[in-house]
Amino acid sequence: HFSTVDSSAKATDDYIGTVTNITFVDGQSSNGNSEQCVSIGILDDDILEDNEEFSVLAVADSPVNVVDGEVTVVIVEDPLDTVTIRPILSHITTVESNDSQVVACFEVVNGNFDRSVSLSVSTASLSAIENKDFFKIDTLMTFQSEDKYAASEDGSTVSGDGSNEQCVSVPIIDDHVLEQSEIFTILAVGDSPVNVIHGAVSVTIQEDPDDYAKFGLSTDMYLVHENDKFEVCVELSGYTLELDITVSLKAHSDSAVDGIDFFGPTPSILTFTSRKTNGDTLCADVMIADGPVPKRQRKFSISISDVEGSEGASVDTNRDTATIVIATNFDDCIEFRFAQPFIEVTESQDAVAHVCVEAVSPSLSINVTVHLNSIPLGENSATVGEDFGNLDTAVIPFGQTLLTNCYDIPIVDDDALEDEEV
Repeated sequence: HFSTVDSSAKATDDYIGTVTNITFVDGQSSNGNSEQCVSIGILDDDILEDNEEFSVLAVADSPVNVVDGEVTVVIVEDPLDTVTIRPILSHITTVESNDSQVVACFEVVNGNFDRSVSLSVSTASLSAIENKDFFKIDTLMTFQSEDKYAASEDGSTVSGDGSNEQCVSVPIIDDHVLEQSEIFTILAVGDSPVNVIHGAVSVTIQEDPDDYAKFGLSTDMYLVHENDKFEVCVELSGYTLELDITVSLKAHSDSAVDGIDFFGPTPSILTFTSRKTNGDTLCADVMIADGPVPKRQRKFSISISDVEGSEGASVDTNRDTATIVIATNFDDCIEFRFAQPFIEVTESQDAVAHVCVEAVSPSLSINVTVHLNSIPLGENSATVGEDFGNLDTAVIPFGQTLLTNCYDIPIVDDDALEDEEV
């Protein structure tokens, strides 16, 4: 009498339960045709599971003696039974901060299983670096038999209830540097019979909006002289850079004119490269021209016109402009002289001394006034008011187009007989 007995394999689920008899007929003996067999049907349940087993028992009534009357049958799992798992999101974006973390979830999309299945889940650096921008993970993700996917009548997967999901968390590190958005990958790999599709999850870490870098001029006032060469410097304040930032400088003419009184700044664009940090400076040269004629004090300004490279980089509006004052160069002088060193005039009612002054310099860039004065010359000195007019208001103007000018000194006719006066 033969019968099957359940163990890990169950009748009707994994095999066809069987109870039957085998008859050995007259003439069968141990040295001849002595075998009789029973067939037991094995069921394919399309469920991923461990190897299972059941027993077949043989018993007989006296005088038949059955030895080793139990056979263990092992059902080896069908290699075609697989489980398909995929990430719920293929790309995740997060913002850098010390309390942020990325949660990547994976779901079963195909296949039933009655045993646990595992994935290897790890992180891989790209532009984001492990243990600098995020904490490295290397772990196993295990789906238990109760995590089977839910299927509708048409066989499509029903997602969103969390019943077929497993997740991992990756902590994000706030490194307090100004940088571009960075990327790393969460990789999931499964050994057969687990099939992972689209197993790479791309993670973008956006820059912390509280990370900043400001750029300002290190000095807001310069006093320079003609033929000077000096530096205008830009200073970084804020976080260390992990990217290149360009700072543009622009000159603004005032009483000093760009291209005539000064040249620069050179270069007009300064590049703060990666690893520049708080307090670092970059400088541009400015050249002051050496003019051939004297000029009054003049000024111009230089400002930071633009900062590019990151939303976190900006102009320090409290230090964005410097004023440059060009002092008068007293080494440049203008000489004036009388056109005639001696003038002779005859005393009369309408007589004047026509005194002309000329500038020795070939050109003037400013307006100048020359004052005249009289000097007594001893016994033959003419007297102010009696012999000639008062020179207190004797002023001769000069300008850029007026290099020679004259002044008429009135001569007084005193109707007195007297010697020549000077």
